[in-house]
Amino acid sequence: MAAVVEEEDCRSAGLLVFVPSLGASLTVYLYLCLTVPPRRGISYRERCATYAVGSRVGFFIEVISAALSVFSCCTYIAGTYLSPMPPRWFESTEISMSTFFLVYWLFNILVAPKRFQEMISMQSLIDAITVVPVVITTLLGFCDSSFGVFAAARVLKFFRVIRLLRVIRTVDMISNNSSEDAIKRQMMRVFSVVVVVLVVSTGFVQYLANEMGESWMGINLRCDFEDINQCETECNHYLGCITVPPTGSNPSYHSCVFPSQGFQTSNGVLCKNAMDFHESLYFTIVTFTSVGYGDITPVSALSKMVMICLVVFTVYAIPNQLNQLNALRELRSEYDGTFAHTPGRPFVILCCSPDMDVRRFVAEFFHEDHLTKGTSPQLILLINSFPTRLIRQMLLKYAVRRKLVYMTGDGTSAVDLGRARVDIAQAVFLMADGSHTD
Repeated sequence: MAAVVEEEDCRSAGLLVFVPSLGASLTVYLYLCLTVPPRRGISYRERCATYAVGSRVGFFIEVISAALSVFSCCTYIAGTYLSPMPPRWFESTEISMSTFFLVYWLFNILVAPKRFQEMISMQSLIDAITVVPVVITTLLGFCDSSFGVFAAARVLKFFRVIRLLRVIRTVDMISNNSSEDAIKRQMMRVFSVVVVVLVVSTGFVQYLANEMGESWMGINLRCDFEDINQCETECNHYLGCITVPPTGSNPSYHSCVFPSQGFQTSNGVLCKNAMDFHESLYFTIVTFTSVGYGDITPVSALSKMVMICLVVFTVYAIPNQLNQLNALRELRSEYDGTFAHTPGRPFVILCCSPDMDVRRFVAEFFHEDHLTKGTSPQLILLINSFPTRLIRQMLLKYAVRRKLVYMTGDGTSAVDLGRARVDIAQAVFLMADGSHTD
């Protein structure tokens, strides 16, 4: 009877979080649907799908999704340190985020041009596996299990970091197509892939060790005792005995963490691996960088096979993104970028045609009679051609503190002047050929 009452209380507490979260999420998407512009000949679903991707409201939702994805991973990591008894706010936060992801998942399915294809996509399956169990346990009031009835799906929460790539894709669509922006976006992709691979791999390693009970060497053991006297006796020289109160149908028990070496389990004591997240991350980085200290190693065949698959995927994924970044860098000239201004340092822009001789102007500009003590001004040469041999010699001469900067561009182009930061320049000179009659 007490278990039934506690289950009802748990369901009520979960609904108090679920209902407001559902209302807030539906309000956001309702506003999105109401602001879809009309257009003849195109169905509302198609217009809604396009508007959700290309509008400011849709981009705002993508940013929220990415931020919650990262925060969801952070709460998962925090939960590994808060076990075996995480606080109540931890479950409330999980319910709120899962509610938003549920609405996000259902909306994408409803507006997708091919709904079945969207439902079986990788991202949709990840949303279904990681969100639906939390919602079901909330509605049914399974607080005593801490969502443990769906423990196999908990590790897949780490895949939510992949939504960061969706945000980058949205940024790609609303930003300009200059080569410099393409390089920055690819650098963001490389960073995202590295983070995704590390976090997901770390989650898999920790899940294999702790939840599936695979044999590992070099990690601690968490042992549960029914008798508190036995727990205090065994834990006397370690971290101490922790009493876990009863929850629902689960009785109270006592837990203690022991080092992997030097502890022999006795009868009636249930022990399992207790790999912390930082230990799993340390093992993942050491393995992927081929350092291999050997202090933490998998023993079972399944753990070894999983690590082989993760290493093979990492060897392909990260170098592939780096190759794309290098390919973009090869397309960009070193003189096509945007001037990186140092705050507080003055600079002047000189625009001229490629056939003009700028040596006298440069020499006069950097003459010691024109320099103020304590300042080191810069001169930007904005010329619509690659530097000649004479100009490259000048660049070497004034390379100290980067006094002379060369950029390819047209002095009459607003885009090129913007790259040269004409808005904050001290002065702009247009050098003309005095021998021309026009």
